[in-house]
Amino acid sequence: MERKLTSRENRALVSRSQRGDYDAFAELMHAHRHYVTGCAIAALGKYADAENVAEEAFILAYQKLYQLRRVDSFRVWVGRIAWNIAVTHRKKLAPETTMDLHDPEHDRPSDIDAHGDWERRTDIKVIVQEILDVLPDRLREPFAMCYLGGGTHREIALSLVTTENAVQKSITRAIEVIRNYMRRTDRAAEWEEIWRSHGLAIAVGADFVARAMEGVRKLPPPKARQAGIAPSEWVSCLAAAVMTVGVLVSAFVGLRPTEAMAWGGAADEFAPTIELADLDQTPPRPPQRRRPARQWRRD
Repeated sequence: MERKLTSRENRALVSRSQRGDYDAFAELMHAHRHYVTGCAIAALGKYADAENVAEEAFILAYQKLYQLRRVDSFRVWVGRIAWNIAVTHRKKLAPETTMDLHDPEHDRPSDIDAHGDWERRTDIKVIVQEILDVLPDRLREPFAMCYLGGGTHREIALSLVTTENAVQKSITRAIEVIRNYMRRTDRAAEWEEIWRSHGLAIAVGADFVARAMEGVRKLPPPKARQAGIAPSEWVSCLAAAVMTVGVLVSAFVGLRPTEAMAWGGAADEFAPTIELADLDQTPPRPPQRRRPARQWRRD
């Protein structure tokens, strides 16, 4: 699996990438490629096209990098992009037949990999694909993101917009379903051996980063964050402006400041109509206090 970046390293790489540093973005891609691919597998439900979806997600993330406000959430943010792309891709391929799981360009052993390791990864890939077909969507998604992508419960909860407790329960339930399925097919021993010794880590191609960076380097640097007021701040500014107008109008109609602020804060009520003729009239004189009448006593 990839080396976990510290928060400081992640922030520094994201900041450099937002300024157009391709090498920094390549490091981010190398560090988070397994998790993003795991999100793609979770949404697709199969290995086929998962790496292509992950590559497309990283390329789109580089284009939209100026929109990322919380740099610490880069991993979850790109995973969510891959998830959305995979869902759209799955809808387009729904009427089509399932493709072959083995891609000769990615599955063939290289000079670095031993032939035995390649066969082991191929066997694991077949077994895991069988497991993904057995699990329902609500259990497959957190299971794949955790055991295939290496995501934490918190990251998965943020990606799926749920709670960490719900993620933990779904993963536990998925493991129970898998074990029951393996017992019914008399393959429990094979499953336990793979689970304990090898795990279910994704074998992302060694040239994944190089292929994706070919597309990234063709793009211009990310757009700079546009200065100005964010859309979420317009409501507060508008409310403050209405309250200010209410206070100014109070000087002409004789409202107390508290009444004017209350009038300005009610955005969904119509303001009282002020006739221009009323402003030209001389304000009425305050009533004079009468002196009490003298009481005359009869002698």
